[in-house]
Amino acid sequence: MLSLVFVLALPIYSISASASESIDTENVHPEFDGATEGSVLQQAVSGNEDYEVVDVTYIPESQNDEKASTQAVSTWWETTRKDYQGIKYGGWKTLVERNSGNSGSITIKFTKTRSNSYSGQLKVAKKVMDAFVGFDIKKEYQVSVDDQHTGLSKKKTYLAQYRTRNKEWKVTQTQYELENWTGKKRKVGTKVITVKKQDGFNTRVKAK
Repeated sequence: MLSLVFVLALPIYSISASASESIDTENVHPEFDGATEGSVLQQAVSGNEDYEVVDVTYIPESQNDEKASTQAVSTWWETTRKDYQGIKYGGWKTLVERNSGNSGSITIKFTKTRSNSYSGQLKVAKKVMDAFVGFDIKKEYQVSVDDQHTGLSKKKTYLAQYRTRNKEWKVTQTQYELENWTGKKRKVGTKVITVKKQDGFNTRVKAK
């Protein structure tokens, strides 16, 4: 519900009235009979040439003021920067040990589940991050390895080993704030996460 405020201005000249003259106050302050605010204002000033309507202002109630204040500032997160960190490797893990006295090559063959991943606090929606880096940051893969290592000495003991390989990025998420009444946008804060894209395995045969 809205309240109506109207301002009436008196002309500069004055009006004199004799003691015997009476003022018809009913015309000046009519009772509300269900008409709209505009018709009440028209009735109030009609027939009274001493009054001029200067301004009309509609003032919202306090509830609307409170609602407007809660909607005055909007905040959101965006992906704003992507920095490639290169290829990162996991630690070496031993699959099998071949003792000395054995000859021939060693073949490292296996299939393992690998997945893309990230570390840190994700502030934007996952699909937004996927689109920004160009791949699904949680997708799983079945990765197969079939590597043969030759030229090994019969006199040595060997370890057949593998390690994981990932491509990594540092991704910056930036929080912004918008003043709806001014249109002013400003940076509020940032969160950086590490995104890892699986890149298979490395293998080796190491003399012990």
